Amino acid sequence: MTRKILITGASGYVGSYLSAHLQSKNYQLKLVGRSLVNRSCYEQITNLLDPKIWGNLLKDIDTVIHLAASAHVNKKMGAGY
Repeated sequence: MTRKILITGASGYVGSYLSAHLQSKNYQLKLVGRSLVNRSCYEQITNLLDPKIWGNLLKDIDTVIHLAASAHVNKKMGAGY
């Protein structure tokens, strides 16, 4: 049985490399991130606090790898950008 894996932060540096590696090993993936990316099984999420989005995304998922984070945040932008 192939595990179904959801990766948050899939458009980031670590997430993009991890998802490519796992795809090469034939894992079934759902990829999510804030950036717009043209990849199969990828979904752009702009509102991380919407429970309806997560209910649908987590359906039939065996494992979640959470890599989403705010990196290189400019202090002028503030924490809630």
